[in-house]
Amino acid sequence: MFDYQTQQSSFIMTLILDTGYIIESNTVSVTPSAPITGDISFSEERTVYSDSASCIAAGGTWGPPSNPLSNAVNVCDLSFTESVLEFTVQPVGANVIISYQPQNLNEPAIVKAFTATSSAISETIEVDPETDYYGSIIVNPEFEYTVNADGTINITCDPNDIMCDDTDTDPSTPQIENDVPNGVPSEKTFKSFKSPESTRQLGIEPMGNLFGVNMVFIFVIALAGIFTGRSAPMGVVFIVVTLGIMAFLGYLDFGNDAMNAATWALLIIAAILNGIPLFTACSNSNMVSFNILMFIAESF
Repeated sequence: MFDYQTQQSSFIMTLILDTGYIIESNTVSVTPSAPITGDISFSEERTVYSDSASCIAAGGTWGPPSNPLSNAVNVCDLSFTESVLEFTVQPVGANVIISYQPQNLNEPAIVKAFTATSSAISETIEVDPETDYYGSIIVNPEFEYTVNADGTINITCDPNDIMCDDTDTDPSTPQIENDVPNGVPSEKTFKSFKSPESTRQLGIEPMGNLFGVNMVFIFVIALAGIFTGRSAPMGVVFIVVTLGIMAFLGYLDFGNDAMNAATWALLIIAAILNGIPLFTACSNSNMVSFNILMFIAESF
């Protein structure tokens, strides 16, 4: 059973013998004096606006997707930005913590706490539409914590517990927001799927950054290692083309439209300067374009 059974229910026992003879007991009606304990039911889904009317009514924008590889003609920018989690926990009065851990383990988890739950709870969590989340539902956690006004938790660590971590996971907020300690078992787990129209992940996102730049640049570095000093002019052209493909696929973003325009202007200049030695005897352009690429990498 996964739901409360506080109404009257009727039960009957049926025995079927090998001979085919059937024996039935009398009907017994019972009403539980308390909810059945030890069970949990839940459902999770992302909010999706499938037409322009519902999208605009919710305050969104209906238009082409940002991912150029998407097969959809138009999508709502508010779709998949909310995860609706509905759950019922027994026994009555249980304390519950839900955690949304992004696929990139370097990003902080979204944690919400509920105290003395007595009925079905529906919670809407704001999430990134381009990120998969791994959810956990923890019932009656045994570690010490306090609940903040916004539902986040503040862990009280034992000084002798080396596994406990009470650092603030979101320094931008005035309240202390902590993650669930490592090793805490969960009653139920689930996965909240990102938008199917979002940019595909490479699988190296949890590795974080490489010397301050996006880890995707490891492919650019590997490509750059192929070229020698003699083939450097053509190498820079290939690198600029590779960066353009990565940006088209959505793996590179320089912050905003102005930064994107300025950065790609420098990249085009670098490609032009490196094309000069292919047709002339000029070699100084190599150093100029190399300095431009170094400036772009440091600006990340």
